[in-house]
Amino acid sequence: GATEIYFKITLSDCRLIKARPHIPTPSERDETTPPHMDELGFAYRKIDWEWLSGGKLPTTFDFAAPQS
Repeated sequence: GATEIYFKITLSDCRLIKARPHIPTPSERDETTPPHMDELGFAYRKIDWEWLSGGKLPTTFDFAAPQS
């Protein structure tokens, strides 16, 4: 099947706070596992979730205004 974008996350005022390379061991791999991966951690002020299929409403959480 074709690739479909069905979910979107947007981070505002975001910083990368962790970057760790990872090479899967043979026991962690199968034919779909990339040979190299990175584990990333982020700190952000605001996050927006948007479901692009299914008719759900977008959701936002803003740490600067937690009641929004």
